[in-house]
Amino acid sequence: MTKNPEEQFEEILAISDPEKRIKIACTKFTNLEISAKTIRMLFDSLNDCNKVHLLNEIYSKENREKNMNRLPPRILIQNPTTITEITDVSILGTILKYELIRQYIQSKTEQRFYRFRNIISNYQKNDLIKISGNQTKKQFYKKQIDLIAIKGFIDELMTRREKQDISPLGLPTIMTVGIELEFVGPNDKELKNVMKILEQYGITYLDDFKIKHDGSVKERCKNPKNAKEGVEVVSSILDDTEESWKKLNTACLFIQAIGGKVNNSCGGHIHIGANVLGVDKEAWKTLLSVWREAEPLIYMISNKRGERVRRNARKFARMSSNDINRIDWTCVTIKNEEDIIELAKELHGNTEYFDYYDDRYKSLNLTNLIYDKKKTIEFRLS
Repeated sequence: MTKNPEEQFEEILAISDPEKRIKIACTKFTNLEISAKTIRMLFDSLNDCNKVHLLNEIYSKENREKNMNRLPPRILIQNPTTITEITDVSILGTILKYELIRQYIQSKTEQRFYRFRNIISNYQKNDLIKISGNQTKKQFYKKQIDLIAIKGFIDELMTRREKQDISPLGLPTIMTVGIELEFVGPNDKELKNVMKILEQYGITYLDDFKIKHDGSVKERCKNPKNAKEGVEVVSSILDDTEESWKKLNTACLFIQAIGGKVNNSCGGHIHIGANVLGVDKEAWKTLLSVWREAEPLIYMISNKRGERVRRNARKFARMSSNDINRIDWTCVTIKNEEDIIELAKELHGNTEYFDYYDDRYKSLNLTNLIYDKKKTIEFRLS
């Protein structure tokens, strides 16, 4: 950089096309050909729309970390207290989005969730920006800036993850589905706290899914006594539509973004509505017969390639084949819901006293037909 910032700025300003001007300036800055002061001068000369364009260009994923170290996003706004127009909101929201990303990148801690939580909490306390003026306007501007910054920050984290195919699977139209996602990282209270913060801004990445504590899921830890227990996120009732699978995909991406991870103690349980089989004896017989024959194979494909069956699967998803073999189909009659409940009891031992928490830990779990109003069939091997 042989020229001073003013001379560099004049050369950049001579480019007539604003879009081209921004592109060239950002490239030169990344290549150390112009100074941070030159970029600040360029930023001040642009209209609101182009200011946002410059921010997105200079902090693009390819050059983000390098450019953020030389020019932290907040430095581009010398006096952030003078918000007078709604158009300022998009600029400040975008700057704050990249400020959150910068803090996230530069944090040294291994605990991604706590890094995420602390950034959001500090930001909510208004530590990163101050807005003066009429109280009503102040609250409105602050909420809009928050919305742009926080949502942009989380969306950035989520785009780092692989999105899945969300097209329909071709399931029967009457079939309903429920998914249970188990993971370690944030505990249920911490996750609920973050969700409350996000909901203040109308952000709901988990939609109407429920967050629950799960004592069977444990964090890997040198001292097992210090291991944190996990979390289970339970989906709402889904059907085979793009909208449902999008909700599930978004929930998975969000869980990954805040640091949720899976280990050998985690399960992914799938429920289907029992109504899909109705009171058809042959349908129930087919389901149980196919499950009995395929169960060893399903155990094998429910783990990583070459991996033995997980310890937790042997404990919390015990084989159902022997239970199915015990059923005498010549004595089974299915004409109503009570008959289906009797079949479920037969599968789970048909004893006078059922231990709900023990009986349900089978690879194929029908105890919801006995105890639960939801009336679902649960597959617990994954």
